[in-house]
This record gives sequence, structure tokens and C-alpha cells, in this order.
Amino acid sequence: MLAPSDLVVAIDAGHGGEDPGAIGKRWRTREKDVVLAIARELYKLVAAAPGMKPVMIRDGDYYVGLRERVLKASRHDADVFISIHADSVPGRRQARGSSVYALSDRGATSEMAKALADSENSSDWIVESVRRSGSDVRRLLGDLVKTATIATA
Repeated sequence: MLAPSDLVVAIDAGHGGEDPGAIGKRWRTREKDVVLAIARELYKLVAAAPGMKPVMIRDGDYYVGLRERVLKASRHDADVFISIHADSVPGRRQARGSSVYALSDRGATSEMAKALADSENSSDWIVESVRRSGSDVRRLLGDLVKTATIATA
């Protein structure tokens, strides 16, 4: 049973089905498989954390459109939407680090985010915050996190 204070985390493994995402050059590893494995591990970690409840947006090898991903998170009253991707890095043999995107009030939060949004919008790469409408505190915290993320971009 979900406690009123539980944080609902929607975990979205990007791509899926006929959309493999990036494909590794050497081993032909498909992004959709890598991110699904990561999403399943994140699900276990969130499930084990007190006060948190995970929801998988995609839990198998099938495609889910961006609109359906967001609707599924909304149906579960998700507080946070995490979309996992393993982007390629042209010209680099090894990639490190991570990217964090926040949904801005006026579109892309940086030039790189705008370029990615323009080129990858149909691939569901977006990390979005989905706010629960019933909680002023959650809304305020979400706004603070979004503002801090945008300020550091």
C-alpha cells in the first residue's frame, strides 16, 4: 500500500521494440537492451528505499511512444520521471559521466539540450518531472530542483 508521503518514481527505459537506439560499433550492443537492464536495477534500488515506490514505464522489449510514457507516469501519480538512455559519443572510444535535463518553463535549458531535443525528440530521450497535483510541498520541491538544475546548466 502506498503511503501518502511516498515518492513515486517513474522509471523509463528508453527506446524498445523496433527502436534499438544507439548501436555499439564493436559489439553491436543495442541501447534498448542496456537501458532496460539499468532500469531494472534502478527499480530494485528504489523499491528497497523507504518512502519510495518505483513504477516501470517499459519492462520488456517493446516500443512505447513518448505520449504514452508520460500518460503512464501520470496514471501512477509519479512525482519524478527518469528516462534512461545511453547516448553515443562520436569520435570517442570511452564515454564518462551523465546528463541531467530538467523540463524548463520555456523549452530547452541549454544550447546542447536544444540540439538534442531537435534531433532526438522522437526517440524519447527526455528526462521529465511529473508533479502530483495534490501536494503543494511536492510541487514546491519540484520547482526548487528544476530551478537549481536549470541554473547550473
